[in-house]
Amino acid sequence: MNLKNLQELINKFIDGTNQLARGPLKYTSKLGPIAHGAFRRDYLTLETIYLLSKEPTERFTVFGNSCMDLFRRTFEDMIALEYMSFKGGDQMANKFMAFKAVEAMRDINYLKKASYPIDPKFEKEITEDFEKVKKRFADKRSPDGVRRDWAGVDVETMVQELLTANIIKADESRVLLQTYQASCYKNHFSPTDIHAFLNDKLFEFSNKTDMEQSMLFTLSSVTKMAARLIAESEADLQGLETVKETWKTLLSAHETKILD
Repeated sequence: MNLKNLQELINKFIDGTNQLARGPLKYTSKLGPIAHGAFRRDYLTLETIYLLSKEPTERFTVFGNSCMDLFRRTFEDMIALEYMSFKGGDQMANKFMAFKAVEAMRDINYLKKASYPIDPKFEKEITEDFEKVKKRFADKRSPDGVRRDWAGVDVETMVQELLTANIIKADESRVLLQTYQASCYKNHFSPTDIHAFLNDKLFEFSNKTDMEQSMLFTLSSVTKMAARLIAESEADLQGLETVKETWKTLLSAHETKILD
């Protein structure tokens, strides 16, 4: 699938799922609103990548590296949603939202260390909310005694569990993780990524490839997220048909199947 094909497919997906992203929707589970918020966020990320890809060739090659970094987030969001559904959607949704109190408490602690003035009443409310959930996320290895993330496992572990349960097939995992690993280099101070910036020909080739890969795999991730949202809500038929048509086209672009 070439650049023009990807642009046309993404544009059609964006138009066909606009109402799905905007809502309102009637959710059929507690996972529904989380899936909706995540889809809205990554729908806009996909649109951002699409708009960058429409720049003149000499410009969009500059954006390829950053677009792979954007893909990384959409992939992590998609995997998290599938993991939540696999582990028990409603229960995991409650757990996910409860972790908001942990993040708020960490924000307060950070601001206090920075000597930022905090309203005592506001701090009291945040602290009370944190005390209600902290045992749920206890981790003795963490400096503050609470785990660093809501799930307690990293993305690779989530993928492995989904793989073991045959929710993600073995060949799917290989393609997804290879692309995810490449995007991780973009997000960190990586010698592999820095090296690509030292050679003009390598830089140009790498960014062109990155742009096309980010478009293909971001669309794949966001399409799967749309399918999850539809499964957790009473979504419009146009959105459902768009997801089906998009995935049918994507299947021929991938050497492997990523979405049932």
